[in-house]
Amino acid sequence: MITDVPREESGQRQLFHYSPQQVCDELGLNWLTAVRLHESGWLSFDPTKVSEMNENQETEFRFLGTLATAGCDDHMFTVLLKPLEKPYLYSLNRIYFGWQCGGRWMRIPTATDFREEPSEEWIECLKDEGDVDTLKRICELASEALAEIGDEEPEP
Repeated sequence: MITDVPREESGQRQLFHYSPQQVCDELGLNWLTAVRLHESGWLSFDPTKVSEMNENQETEFRFLGTLATAGCDDHMFTVLLKPLEKPYLYSLNRIYFGWQCGGRWMRIPTATDFREEPSEEWIECLKDEGDVDTLKRICELASEALAEIGDEEPEP
């Protein structure tokens, strides 16, 4: 089951440090919106007082900045961020918000997850969403794989 939400606290050192303005430019985030993230209590540091961000600051800034760029307002930040731990050291490359799966953040599955056992949570989400096409495709792929290794004949 994939429910743990990984934080991005880094033990590695960045070669290059970005300024908040550089990240704003990359994300297409308005500078005043970035400043407001701190003023509203979402961002743990003041971007106007930082010339180069450390890795944790950059991770938090990119996470919140991406949500802001997507159109989140204070109400939506409250909904989305309530279950997460501050500072928001998360990467949208590793987690997603499952609206159809109980409205919670979940870790994006990796190939390793599927080697151990199929994600029952993912299957349940597909069922809840009524995603018949994806469920059928999973069955087809599993049947084909079993047939290839000689364990079972594929179903029509």
